Amino acid sequence: FGWTRGRVAVLGNAAHPMTPNLHQSTSMSVEDGFCVAHMVAVHGVEGGAFEKYERLRKARTLSFVMNSRKVGYVAQMEHPTACQARDFVLEHRLLRNYVNTAAKLMSGFTGFEYSAL
Repeated sequence: FGWTRGRVAVLGNAAHPMTPNLHQSTSMSVEDGFCVAHMVAVHGVEGGAFEKYERLRKARTLSFVMNSRKVGYVAQMEHPTACQARDFVLEHRLLRNYVNTAAKLMSGFTGFEYSAL
């Protein structure tokens, strides 16, 4: 199933529905909107802008869809041993991420370089 057909394109959850576990649905929708606007401005509707948008965005959004699903699966574990293992891993990983982020901020790190387009 594609996101585009002729002069019609779907964006956001209509194109790539995801579970709410990563809280990225709205962000992905905004990125889609910027991407479509840029593709239309550069290539025009008749110049394949929508198909280019779909090709450009599909891999990125699919990774968020799949990772959100995995996070949801892990978060909803019920077996006591699995929950203990999950909680242990998350606690130590979160602590490591906090320390790494603090070190970057203290060393003058100013932000992430990222381009959706």
